[in-house]
Amino acid sequence: MVGGSNPPLNTFNILRLVIKSFNIQVISLFVTKKIIPLTKILNVKILENIVLPSKKKKITINKSPHIFSKSKEQFELFEFSRIFLLPTSKNSKLNLINFEKVLKENIPVGLSIKFEK
Repeated sequence: MVGGSNPPLNTFNILRLVIKSFNIQVISLFVTKKIIPLTKILNVKILENIVLPSKKKKITINKSPHIFSKSKEQFELFEFSRIFLLPTSKNSKLNLINFEKVLKENIPVGLSIKFEK
């Protein structure tokens, strides 16, 4: 096909909001109590809410440091994460800056938030 037209480019870039925690309840409460009401107030749109698979880390520790190497304890550490895709355009940059400020001021204990382009 000669001279085919290219699809129109999107007029916005995508900003990713990455939320991580060791407790799934902290993430779900933060999303329902802070993020969703804040997006409605500041008129920020969420393109997609992606729930990532949890990362599992096993740690094995000897109970006795000198003898009885068969006596061990195992612990598991789960890390839960979610990604929110937020469209950025020239008109919505001020709203996204305010959104980022408010979220960073109200981070609960045990939760990490990162904004990525």
